[in-house]
Amino acid sequence: MFKASIALLTFVTVFCATLVQAQDEYVVMTPDKIPGWEAVGRVTFSRTGAGYTCTGTLVAPDKVLTAAHCVSLQFDKGPSAARNLIFQAGKSGTSVVEVKGVARISYHPGYEPGAGLRNNIPHDIAVLHLVAPMEKVTPMPIAKVHERVETVSYLAHRANGRNPPRLTEDCQQRALTARVLEVACRAIQGNSGAGVILEEDDGKKLVAVISAAADMQFYAAIPDQWLLSLLNTP
Repeated sequence: MFKASIALLTFVTVFCATLVQAQDEYVVMTPDKIPGWEAVGRVTFSRTGAGYTCTGTLVAPDKVLTAAHCVSLQFDKGPSAARNLIFQAGKSGTSVVEVKGVARISYHPGYEPGAGLRNNIPHDIAVLHLVAPMEKVTPMPIAKVHERVETVSYLAHRANGRNPPRLTEDCQQRALTARVLEVACRAIQGNSGAGVILEEDDGKKLVAVISAAADMQFYAAIPDQWLLSLLNTP
């Protein structure tokens, strides 16, 4: 049996679905627990790190994967819209492994800001192009399959970003469609953009990106060929 872990940041919305027994226990990830999770970090809307927060995952040396709705205010505003964004990799409280600014944002072509979060879940993916590659953090690869995942976990930053992230494990999951994963764990504001992460013998791999939550479930967008092609583009 494979175990998955999720680094999540979730925006709360209403969405109907059912899974058995939701998990609501977590481990506070103090700096000494971060090794192995450095690719997961905080996306913030202020150069000082004091702005609104989402979670993101480093998936290439200079690319961070997050939810498109986290950066929807920058949609259609050109490269300058990204200048106030930063990514803090491996952040726990005041401890941070590495920080980089954002040069530009790529949105999934199916994402429509005015369509509402529920309709956007399958396409709620954005890639932040960093101003320079990260040197201290190893990117997390994208998993090619997720069907073998029976339970998942997630590492989440909270909205204020001041406290250490939380790791929740052993959440049940199922694929609602080819592009949407449902996970039986409670998510709170500040968790959007985090990744569902599969742990295999050769390391952690990202399975999906957290988009929305309702009651004790949350929903994640499963990456498609658009993302895989983008990651292969310099």
